[in-house]
Amino acid sequence: MKRRLTNLFDELPNSKKSLETNFEYGISVSRNLKGFRKEAIVNVPTLNFFGAKIEKYVKNVLKNELKNTFKIDKAKNILIVGLGNINIENDSLGPKTLERLIVSRGLNLSPSVCAFAPNVQSNTGIETYETICQISKIVSPDLVVLIDAFATVSVSRLCSCFQFSEKGIAAGSGNNHASKIISREALGARKVLSIGVPTLIYASSFAENISNKKIKEDFNAFPMLSPTDVKKNIELISRIISGAINETLFPNFSPSEINALIK
Repeated sequence: MKRRLTNLFDELPNSKKSLETNFEYGISVSRNLKGFRKEAIVNVPTLNFFGAKIEKYVKNVLKNELKNTFKIDKAKNILIVGLGNINIENDSLGPKTLERLIVSRGLNLSPSVCAFAPNVQSNTGIETYETICQISKIVSPDLVVLIDAFATVSVSRLCSCFQFSEKGIAAGSGNNHASKIISREALGARKVLSIGVPTLIYASSFAENISNKKIKEDFNAFPMLSPTDVKKNIELISRIISGAINETLFPNFSPSEINALIK
């Protein structure tokens, strides 16, 4: 059985990408702008050390990607989906981020933003792909933003690497759960942007990282690990992502106005 990891270019060997580095906080920004579906990686290894001290700085870096690389501020009707299980800390990034977003649909505000957390199939009995497709038909968005927690093969990326892609996402693929790709074609939207951060690592990958030796894997049981402070990390990461989205879509609002509009 072959693992299915995140399909972003940062996970692939020998990939070609442009790299910008800010040495003040060790932040690197990698972009793949070839073709009509862009990807970007904002790697912040110092986030695990400085935490909330650099929250505003990292948020501004993400805002730059959202505005200048992915141009989400051009959309008028936006559906934001928080993937994952809010009852499991290391899988709650999507729903936690939605809690801090400005939901403007039904208000006299532009753009129109609605948010939805479909939960997971094990809790609902409904395939996530099917749920999002039906909601998209109702909302008819020109932009769908998918927020999720990812699995990684690198310890250095755990809870510190913000990944963006317009190629879509297969919910649950990090746990080897077969799922259809939630993409632009599937949803009928003009654009689909996935945003995620790795919060899980395979136990075998973790062992390889610290031992530099290839570990024989048991594919019948996929043990996965998270940092012991994953709850704290999720809180910080969700604040950064939601803040970047809110300030990109509603640049004329002050922090106090944004706080008042957060549900």
